Amino acid sequence: MVRRFGERLTRIEVYRTDVNGPKGGLDKQCKLEARPRGGDPLLARRELVHEDAYDAVSGAAKRLESVLSNHFGKLDRKTSGARRTRLGGDEDTAG
Repeated sequence: MVRRFGERLTRIEVYRTDVNGPKGGLDKQCKLEARPRGGDPLLARRELVHEDAYDAVSGAAKRLESVLSNHFGKLDRKTSGARRTRLGGDEDTAG
């Protein structure tokens, strides 16, 4: 994820929670917040709880990668569409 989006982010914050405290069991949650350069923070949260903290972080990381892919994909499409319009690539040339 960092290799793919690292230059487009200023930081990633990790929030881990042990829901049940010392009781144990399925109680590990993770939230990841990515800060795109010049943009609002994006949050990826795994609502599911896990017994293992690694699984919680891994699940949140997969979710964040999907969130970032969608976010930057939309930005890239919007930017390339605006560029085509400026260059005259989307105009109707018939007639």
